[in-house]
Amino acid sequence: MNEQHETTYNSKLNPFLSVWLNTRNTVRYVIEEKSMVYVFLLILLAGITSTFVSLYQGTDDIGIPIGILIVGSAIISPIAVAIGIAIMSGIYLLVGKLFKGTGTYIELFKAVATSMIPQIWLLPLFLILMIVSPDLFFAGSESASNGAIFFMAIFAVILAIVTIWGIVIQSKAIGEAHRFSSWKGFFTLLIPLLIIGIIVVAFMVIVFMILIGTASI
Repeated sequence: MNEQHETTYNSKLNPFLSVWLNTRNTVRYVIEEKSMVYVFLLILLAGITSTFVSLYQGTDDIGIPIGILIVGSAIISPIAVAIGIAIMSGIYLLVGKLFKGTGTYIELFKAVATSMIPQIWLLPLFLILMIVSPDLFFAGSESASNGAIFFMAIFAVILAIVTIWGIVIQSKAIGEAHRFSSWKGFFTLLIPLLIIGIIVVAFMVIVFMILIGTASI
């Protein structure tokens, strides 16, 4: 039997709040009610957040002024996020068809973008950490205060929770776009990652064997 899920939603949903515990309804609401302008706003915010993720404790040896680095990353990151979502939506569309999914490309695109809302919530935390202790944030050499280190520890826990729960949310989002179960959504998410992982490992093994062969000549 072809399992299909029909989801009803409340037109008064606030996606930034409801996506955490009411994911499927939120995703259906965005798919049915929100324009692509709204979706690209989510991508823009997610891209800006990705900027701070890439800068977090990773600028110590770059040698580029922080201001230029932030502005440049803020321009490039949303474009990279949009391209990534565009590619992964196509992959999830094809893999989902294996599970008899009925989603369209646009539905998958909106669903994946909506599933990035938890990441957007990290943006204020990044900004606070950068203001409280910029040296700690940018991996500078000066010692950070005890308060900054405590905040950093809390931030690390929050980051871990958001990352893990983000996988659950994305699985539900893909499931809703394809109108099948969240478990099928999880496997639709997992299968491409496994294939990519196998390809990367195989490539690394081949390169390693070539290097060993070259060294033995």
